[in-house]
Amino acid sequence: MKRNSYFTLIELLVVIAIIAILAAILLPALNSARQSGIKTDCVSNLSNLGKLVAMYADDNDGYTFAARTVSLKSGGNYYSLESNPQGWNETLSKNGYMETGSKLSYCPVMDPSKWPTYGFRSWHGEEFFYRLASDIKVIKGDGTHYRTAKGSIVLMGDNGYIVDGERCASAVLNCPKGDWSWEGSNGKGPGFALVDFRHNATTNLLYSDGSVRNHNAVGEINDALDGAQDWVYLDKNLNVLHSYVNGFNAN
Repeated sequence: MKRNSYFTLIELLVVIAIIAILAAILLPALNSARQSGIKTDCVSNLSNLGKLVAMYADDNDGYTFAARTVSLKSGGNYYSLESNPQGWNETLSKNGYMETGSKLSYCPVMDPSKWPTYGFRSWHGEEFFYRLASDIKVIKGDGTHYRTAKGSIVLMGDNGYIVDGERCASAVLNCPKGDWSWEGSNGKGPGFALVDFRHNATTNLLYSDGSVRNHNAVGEINDALDGAQDWVYLDKNLNVLHSYVNGFNAN
């Protein structure tokens, strides 16, 4: 007798079980590959932004913008924070260095409605400008000199803060020391967005020397402005933690 060509119920269940097992094996690998691709695209974005920051500084006597900028102060070569500051990405786009709404300005994993840009370096909740040279000058919004870093510093990168248990971001990358009320406002609002380890528990940071580095831990960060200090950061689970970074103290 000729056998029917359709599956029996048992055979169908076996096939479904095999497919489920294969999916359980392959999906984590595919997700990991996807996340690795996003991380690589993020590194590429920051590398290109580093070039734009360098171009902007070359055109402005070595000075960068601040996180939320700004205008060139009349009669001087430094900048002044404004009452209604624009994000650093707007500064670049309005001055012709980058297209408005460019995807370079935010990490590929970001939702632009919640994650407007990467964060630009601030410190202890206060925004600064930087004069890029062999010695990096840290300039307050009124143009006064604050500190000098003798080596490369974290300039821009993955940042985040917490709103109702969700990860958001702003134009600011706050780099506070742990002894500066780290259990207070840090990570709780746009002006206190922290270094965020969101790429499979790693973070991408642009340094002032133009390099982009992927870090697995705060201890891998090498920052000459706030070196060898206890930094506050967000881990992949939105915990606000603190640990030491490498480097040496600025003057």
